[in-house]
Amino acid sequence: MSMTPEQPLHEAAKRRPLLGDGAMGTQLMLAGLEQGSCGEAWNLAHPERVLAIQRRYAEAGSDCLLTNTFGGSRIMLNRHGHAADVAAINRAGVEIARQAFDGRPGWVVGDIGPFGGLMEPYGDFTEAQVREAFTEQAAALVAAGADAIIVETQTALEELGLGIQAAREAGARTIIGSMAYDVTLDGSTFRTMMGVDPERAAGFLFTSHRVPRVPPTDWRQPVGEACRPPAGRPSRCSDSPCTGTGCRQGLPEAPLRLGSDGF
Repeated sequence: MSMTPEQPLHEAAKRRPLLGDGAMGTQLMLAGLEQGSCGEAWNLAHPERVLAIQRRYAEAGSDCLLTNTFGGSRIMLNRHGHAADVAAINRAGVEIARQAFDGRPGWVVGDIGPFGGLMEPYGDFTEAQVREAFTEQAAALVAAGADAIIVETQTALEELGLGIQAAREAGARTIIGSMAYDVTLDGSTFRTMMGVDPERAAGFLFTSHRVPRVPPTDWRQPVGEACRPPAGRPSRCSDSPCTGTGCRQGLPEAPLRLGSDGF
């Protein structure tokens, strides 16, 4: 088991760059997961394979490991017949990530991904259903000892907000949020699938989640930034190493603002 660092993740990120991990889904498929199958269920069925992946990231120098729980909400797991295993899958995800550090200090980040649908009026899921699913997952991750929660790859502010609130209620020390952006057709800015640009996302966080305000023109330079590699070959853009996907210089997930209250 690793040693949990005494310093919260958001405080450490203010003082030095922290290296995260990389892709999990593609690595699971390389390890034998069939396309369309439930990778999160491997936390129970094949924990040694998940551990091997995360151990390689830790040995490569990762300071933070995301749990293998991207699709670990009840809504997502129900599609694979694993709704009854929500608590066990998320608990095992934290335990495996912790073990992967092999006694070295490192932060285990509980991963909450999209619930995989649309909320009313655009889809069939109610806000209450999504809130309940995120609340259950966040509680399981924090109870298992996750050092932080990331609500990631979001495209709608409403869903991001529900995830952040669930993490807060669970008592997460650090909460990270990210949104998945594509470059607009004219190349002038970025938008999520639901049409959210970075300025609107920043305004939502300032007004709804009490994130400390930064100048409106400075959203690209928050307290912490995330560059999530796709387990590919690193390259260099500007003055920062990255691998393209997830990078703010390419097709980014949103810059992350790290803190104990919101981001």
